Amino acid sequence: MKYSLLLLMFFCAAAAFAQYPKASVQDIMRLPADSVNAGSLISPHNGDTVVLRGIVAVPPVVKFPDSMQKILIAGNKNWTVFLIDENIAAAKEYSGITVICDTSNSDSKFSRLQIGQLVEITGRVTNFPAGRLGISQFEMLANTKVEFIDDGMEIPPPPQVKISDFVSGTVPGTPQIATGAKYAGIQVELNNVNVVSVVKNMSSGRTTVILQDENGNQMYLRDQSNYFNTGQPINKFIPPPEGQRLSFVRGYITSNNLGGQPVPFMISPVFPGDVKADESAVPPTIGIVRSPRVNAFPTSSETVPVGAIVRKGAAEITAVTFYYTVDGGARQSIAATKINDTTYAAAIPPQAANSLIRWKISATDAADFKVSVPSVDTSYFFYRVLDRTAVIADVREQFTRNGNSVYQGYWVTLEGIVTASASDIVKTGTLSQPRVYIQDGAEGYSALYLKSDSPNAKIRAFSRGDKIKVKGVIVENFNLTALDSIENAGVSLISTGNAMPGYHQAATADFSGKAAGNQSVEPWESMLVEFKNVAVADTNADTGGNFGEFNIVDEAKFNSGAENQAKMRVETDEGSTTLATAPAAGKRVLQRGEKLSSIKGIMYFSFSNFKLVPRDDNDVTLNANSVEYSPDFVNSLEAFPNPFADNASLSVSFDSDVNASITLIDHAGNTVGSIADGFFAAGSYVFRLNSAGLSAGAYTCRIVTGNGTAATRLLIVR
Repeated sequence: MKYSLLLLMFFCAAAAFAQYPKASVQDIMRLPADSVNAGSLISPHNGDTVVLRGIVAVPPVVKFPDSMQKILIAGNKNWTVFLIDENIAAAKEYSGITVICDTSNSDSKFSRLQIGQLVEITGRVTNFPAGRLGISQFEMLANTKVEFIDDGMEIPPPPQVKISDFVSGTVPGTPQIATGAKYAGIQVELNNVNVVSVVKNMSSGRTTVILQDENGNQMYLRDQSNYFNTGQPINKFIPPPEGQRLSFVRGYITSNNLGGQPVPFMISPVFPGDVKADESAVPPTIGIVRSPRVNAFPTSSETVPVGAIVRKGAAEITAVTFYYTVDGGARQSIAATKINDTTYAAAIPPQAANSLIRWKISATDAADFKVSVPSVDTSYFFYRVLDRTAVIADVREQFTRNGNSVYQGYWVTLEGIVTASASDIVKTGTLSQPRVYIQDGAEGYSALYLKSDSPNAKIRAFSRGDKIKVKGVIVENFNLTALDSIENAGVSLISTGNAMPGYHQAATADFSGKAAGNQSVEPWESMLVEFKNVAVADTNADTGGNFGEFNIVDEAKFNSGAENQAKMRVETDEGSTTLATAPAAGKRVLQRGEKLSSIKGIMYFSFSNFKLVPRDDNDVTLNANSVEYSPDFVNSLEAFPNPFADNASLSVSFDSDVNASITLIDHAGNTVGSIADGFFAAGSYVFRLNSAGLSAGAYTCRIVTGNGTAATRLLIVR
């Protein structure tokens, strides 16, 4: 077949933006039958840039300009609203969408949006979380403004739905795409559901609430609204207690990550009146459940005290019982002793060394309400009996699917070799929270993060290779197991100059897209990991933003159809390397296609992604045949949409005058089109591409400058 590429337009970015097509909310959100049947929530318009028209259902701030506190949570840098279709009264289905705007775009007029306004917003269709179970959202383009069309538009009442429309079974349950997808982004109403679980995160202060219907189907109530966020709320929100029946819950159907796993359907109430408790059915509550043990691991000679705070609801408490099992054996019960009006206690007898103990508490009242913590029948608290010194793997032993330690809140003393010092990994933009890591072996689950919030913390003085002893409280810091509350008196140096415990050799595909708790990768959290013979896949891993991360991929999968499923993130802002994802003094931006013989560092997890943090430049070894970096060429090569069927916009920027050629190459390495060739003054350029004459498949757009530097971008033609 003869290939050709039509260059329709070429102009400096200083010129006006191209006229993007207009779309309604329903145009974006409606899913074809084959997507629904395949269990995918990805819009056919994912990646497209359009002018979206819709009615504001939830404004971005409490009251512009008097109270600028954000109502909805969607990242620290964003304002967020819900838009509904202009014809929602007739359409109803596929008629709601989340729209976000970077708060740095202060001229956008986005913060002025009010309920009932009909508006047009220019932006790009994405989805969150990434992958087939993420609901579509709309990201407003930088340097664009909201167009106000009309106001006073009517917001219809929410349709009444059931939990079973979205989820079957207990959380996370089985998503019901066929019946739930049409409500994505729309406000709905659940009636007569029960609160079966209320769990407060010890590190974030936020609370996870699980709702259940009469058939046992469960759904998360998401605290996306600051009216329902117990961490940093607009008003003081007290979650309903476990066992409480709710007359109704009104909220928008959203998706999110929980423990690193995508959850496609959650209900997000927005305003205080969106949740109504049935006041005739108030159950007892079990508040603080905590064994008063000081140490995480009792010995075989210790009796283990357990206790709880139990408060009555509408009726008096009639029984409080603790249950426990030993190594999965028969469940045994202990009647609790009432210490005062709300405090109950019991003691689990001594058990053999290495025994695994599971325990929980249950309270019953005179109205026959029974509440348990943990709430699910098969869930328990855990502890291991040890007659030896604990090692890090004991703390990180996995009993739950989210990768969290079951010993949160308990003290432990551990020994390990410092693999990253306070000068190696520093939180972006501040010296106040460096991350120190220790590792005590080469096997999985052998490393831990040490929190050091105090500038006088003794652990900040240690160097790589120091073996130390440290005492602290086990916490989960946003799905990263750590030691907190470390006092200088509980820290001591054992020896110096020790060899590193060893690097786990990995492939990028091992970690790509994996969630926290995934048993194939969770063992390597906080550990030393090395990737060999990889290539830079993306100079910036985040389209539409820049969080200081680039993507690498194993050389064998670079520029192949498997590349996107094998990318691994590398963090540059927090390690002490000279790498960066944007030009900066003394920093180096690696270009797509540059090869690295080795890159190693600490394996980190944040914002739903595993990512490698190189500690310094010694952790990065460029391949001798890799393209050399040149400061006169900056790769900001992007294509929108990508993949594309007919037309796409290709944007390129240069930070100085340069001669360059831009070509299109097929999967066999053949040049199939010339996009541009000549002199470019410093600045940004946009090319309009047309796929006429190109067969569907993967292509590489390649830029080569006069001094031989090169950059590439993978393009997919549908």
